[in-house]
Amino acid sequence: MKNNKIILAGFAIVVIAQLYIPVNMIVNNHLILSKGVELKFETAPVDPVDPFMGRYVLLQYSENKVKVENEKDWKPGQKIFVILTRNSDGFAQCSSASNDRPDPQMLYVKARVDYVSTDGSNILTIYYPFDRFYMEETKAPEADSLYRLAQSDSTQTGWALVAIRDGDAVLKDVFIGGSSLKELIELQRKDRSHLE
Repeated sequence: MKNNKIILAGFAIVVIAQLYIPVNMIVNNHLILSKGVELKFETAPVDPVDPFMGRYVLLQYSENKVKVENEKDWKPGQKIFVILTRNSDGFAQCSSASNDRPDPQMLYVKARVDYVSTDGSNILTIYYPFDRFYMEETKAPEADSLYRLAQSDSTQTGWALVAIRDGDAVLKDVFIGGSSLKELIELQRKDRSHLE
C-alpha cells in the first residue's frame, strides 16, 4: 500500500512538471505581448532560393550588426544581450552588445552571436530569436509571394513588430508598406473572389 502511494505521488509530480512547462511558456508569451514594449525591426531581403520553410516566413533584419571592442572576445552561438534604441523613424537600432544582463530600465533583447568578423573590423552579427513568422498553412504560399515581392521592391519597407519585456521577445506581426501581411492576404483573397 505504501509503494502505491509513493508511485502515485511520483506520477503526480511528473504530470505537474509536464503541465507547468507549456503553461509557463504560454503565460510568459502572453505577458510579453500584453505588457512588453513594442519595437519595429526593419526586415531585409532573404536569399530567394528558399525563404519560406513549412508554415512560416523566414525573416532577416537589416539592423543586425554592432561594433564591439574586441572581436576575439565573442564566439558564434554565444548568448548575448543586445541593447536597443529607436531611430528617428521608430525602427530598432542596435546600440551595443553585452555578455551581462543590462539595467532593467534599458530596452534590450536576448540574442545570440551569429558571426564575428576576423579582419580587425570588430563587427558582430546578431541572430535574433524572432526570425520566423508563423502562418496558417493555407495562407503560406500567398504570404511567401507577397513577402518576396515586397523585399525585392525598394520603394516598400518591410518590418516586423516585436514585443519585448525583460529581454524576452515575441514577434507580433509583419508589415509591408504599413499594412499587416495577414491583412494583405485577406484583401488579396477578397479581390480574387470578386473577379470570379
